[in-house]
Amino acid sequence: MTHAEKDLFQINYNSVFWLSSLKESEIGLSHRMREEISQILEDGNLSLKCHDVYDLQSFNAALDNLTKIIKSGENPIVHLDMHGSKHDGLFICGENISIPWNDLYKKLSEINKLTNNRLFIFSWACWSISVAEEVDILSPCAYRIIIAPNEEVYAGYLEEKIPKFYKSLLDGRNIQDAFYLIKEKFSLGISEVVALPIFARTLANINNDKKNIEKKLWNDRVSNNIKKTLSGRKALRKLSKKLSDPKSSENIDFINFHIKIFMHGIDSYLTFWNVYKELKKLYLPTACRQLSTEHVP
Repeated sequence: MTHAEKDLFQINYNSVFWLSSLKESEIGLSHRMREEISQILEDGNLSLKCHDVYDLQSFNAALDNLTKIIKSGENPIVHLDMHGSKHDGLFICGENISIPWNDLYKKLSEINKLTNNRLFIFSWACWSISVAEEVDILSPCAYRIIIAPNEEVYAGYLEEKIPKFYKSLLDGRNIQDAFYLIKEKFSLGISEVVALPIFARTLANINNDKKNIEKKLWNDRVSNNIKKTLSGRKALRKLSKKLSDPKSSENIDFINFHIKIFMHGIDSYLTFWNVYKELKKLYLPTACRQLSTEHVP
């Protein structure tokens, strides 16, 4: 792995932005863990900023504050000390409401844009790796790295494992090494690993969906260029054939254009592909591999 690619896993964060929304009976344990982790962060020269969330208004206010912190030059880890449901989303205890994962994805996408695609999300919320499944390759991605549960997790597990996670994270300054301490219940989502197979699947869907091929292809920037000189289904079939060839200039142009959007301006298909190839060599939990190979946008 090249130095630039290794940098993906190297810690370059200067604070932790801690969002908490818990039942009253859970607050005591959360505060004890927060105090223990706070000391670990202090030893690692990271500050801790805590926000308790009671309703949707306070959740949005916390995200507004996070936006201001990032604009001021900080690069925080976003920590979600909340509950989650696989189907309903992120739970706000005070109002007994849930934020659907796709809505959360859109909010985080705006924040990730401010970080120049460096957003690292660490979530305790059950099933919160689900937010990684909301990936939309036609829009800016919501994270560079996310570590979150792929199942239900319980307080005893968190109390035992999470301080060790942060200790490893700050001692070694390496996300991958710290992640291995909690990999049995958490998944690691990396935007390149999740997205590139979805780009390939999108192209396959375009090529195989005869009914909608005209609409999908003609709305694409590549086909709009061809549209100026060619018309009819014969031209569309030719374009479809070129897009099905991963080495064709049309295919690379298609991916380049959308990767720049998805990766917040990353400059080339080659950069994206090299990082993807190297990261795929690493061990990642099955749940994360399923995100990258099974999801169809």
